[in-house]
Amino acid sequence: MVRVYAAADPADAQLACDLLLDHGVRAVVQGLALWGVRGEIPATPATAPSVWVNDEDAPAAQEILAQRRPARDAPRPPWVCPDCGEEIEGQFSECWRCARRNH
Repeated sequence: MVRVYAAADPADAQLACDLLLDHGVRAVVQGLALWGVRGEIPATPATAPSVWVNDEDAPAAQEILAQRRPARDAPRPPWVCPDCGEEIEGQFSECWRCARRNH
């Protein structure tokens, strides 16, 4: 087996695993037990929850996961609050000036 994805947390690992399973790639999540001792051990990709597949499925799994990453990691563009006209950086979902939420 080969690791194809080092996740940020257990939920991220399970989502990636489910995506692979939905595409017919057999995958498992490993390293969940280490999540419970974070802080006691260094937080590295080696100690993060990860997704593993059979060696022969690795190229397909990496392609599927690569298509997923840009949407998740892409920065969101700034937005203009429709109530007060303030320009807000994309990572924020609420206007700092009037508290209007960007939906």
